[in-house]
Amino acid sequence: IRGDEATPSTQQTLTTLFTRMLAGPGDNTICYYSKRVEENWSHAYQLAKSVCIYSPWQFLFWYDRPLEAYEESEEVPEERVIRDEPELEFFEKVPTVWDETRVLRGSIGEYAVIARRSGKEWYIGGMNNNKARSFKIPLGFLEKDKDYVAHIYFDDPTIKTRTKVGIRRSTVNAETVLDFNMKANGGQAVRLVPAGSGDDFPPYQP
Repeated sequence: IRGDEATPSTQQTLTTLFTRMLAGPGDNTICYYSKRVEENWSHAYQLAKSVCIYSPWQFLFWYDRPLEAYEESEEVPEERVIRDEPELEFFEKVPTVWDETRVLRGSIGEYAVIARRSGKEWYIGGMNNNKARSFKIPLGFLEKDKDYVAHIYFDDPTIKTRTKVGIRRSTVNAETVLDFNMKANGGQAVRLVPAGSGDDFPPYQP
């Protein structure tokens, strides 16, 4: 598959998504804190990849470890230490298997916006190649006459974290149309949770 350890281009991954992944699940490794993310993709693109690529045996922190996992005698590569960036809440929640899949937008080697459902929650991943793009994404697949809380994760260079991922939350329903604005080699991820479920807002806000 050429996971992130092989540093594939966005075009390569977006070709794999429409070719190899049609044959079934695959083992895809996701780098998150490695320097190669900033050099080749974006962190919001990495979040989206966990939705778009069906990889039940999911590696979300390839090369990365929490500080506590290093021995005192080891040299700690600071750029690969898992910290507490707020968007990691998305990785904490994202499932590895799905009940339903919708391909909302797509072009081989160029871009993909895919929605997947697990139980009553929906997840959307948007991945983009080296040309900035914007899409209007209707949420008509949501249950009618029901409100959801959308947790939206996007690339934002103004955010004062090393990953530069912004978080926006809003109430949506089946009539809502989301704006997907993806920078070149970037992406966007969304978690849609039924309002009032007890898990619709995290304990902290951005």
